Amino acid sequence: MTATPEPKRITGKKVLLWMVAFFGVIIGANASLTYFALNTWPRLTTEDAYKKGLAYNQTLDAAARQSAMGWVSTIDIHPGTGTDKTIKINLTGAGDTPQSGLVVTATLEHAVGTPGTQIITLTETAPGTYAGTFKSPAEGRWLTEVNAVGPNDANYRMKHQVMIKP
Repeated sequence: MTATPEPKRITGKKVLLWMVAFFGVIIGANASLTYFALNTWPRLTTEDAYKKGLAYNQTLDAAARQSAMGWVSTIDIHPGTGTDKTIKINLTGAGDTPQSGLVVTATLEHAVGTPGTQIITLTETAPGTYAGTFKSPAEGRWLTEVNAVGPNDANYRMKHQVMIKP
């Protein structure tokens, strides 16, 4: 005759331990997800998202007009005197022809939303080359938006990422 094992009893202590462990795992997962959601947010937002959404077709039309122009921009950041830096932007069209006679501005904005946006008005130093100086912001990766307005309603807008070193 074989002995049958005695069935394990479920006591109040076991039920309490299982419930505490179950809810502890859920609360721990929620707490860690909440922590990472709040502390790793890059603070990237869009101003007037609704209005920009309504104007999306105009944005697509402007992008198509810009693409048809065939303009290309390149950016270089050079050290200046003291904390000043020099930004140089080269604008070329189809066949690498320099684009002259434009009103060009550059907007520097930190990639992770650190305050300190700078708008720089550039002057033409050579055909298709525009330069300006600015106070050196914090080092790191910066988003640079180039805006160029020319004759015959020629508008150019491009975003670049640049590294600013000390």
